Amino acid sequence: SDVCSSDLSIDTSYAPHPDAKSHTGMTITLGTGLTDYSSKKQNIVAKSTGEAEFVGISEKLGHAIWIKRVWEFITNFGPDDIMTLLRHDNLASKRLMEEGRALSQRTKHMHVKYFWIKQAIRNEKIVIKYQKSAQMLADFFAKPNNGVQFKKFRSLAMGQQKIF
Repeated sequence: SDVCSSDLSIDTSYAPHPDAKSHTGMTITLGTGLTDYSSKKQNIVAKSTGEAEFVGISEKLGHAIWIKRVWEFITNFGPDDIMTLLRHDNLASKRLMEEGRALSQRTKHMHVKYFWIKQAIRNEKIVIKYQKSAQMLADFFAKPNNGVQFKKFRSLAMGQQKIF
């Protein structure tokens, strides 16, 4: 059978709130349109940009897996027929996701609960792809945008332009 692709974009703004908590934006597309999005303040204070990115992915990846399972239920696609592409703009957290463990003294403080991501990536057929920030639609939901970038992201989110 054919393989369907969902596109997941997650990005985080590090500590923009007065209480130093970070903010995560997420978009999910199936085909050419925006299927779901989220913009949410994180529940904890992260110690670094990398940790904030990792917390955001940990919080949002479960929702993306749920969307994939709903898609499987309402279509004839099986679990191996839907490939999820995770677009992400932080190379350090990309390595953490792929390795599934702390890589240095700077990341040892991260709690083990976040490392379920490695297993989810393997089990759920998720491919991680580095994406430049200027091309991350999740930026629209995570960070303040103005001018040209705001108009570009707005037209993508509203379906006026093809996302990828």
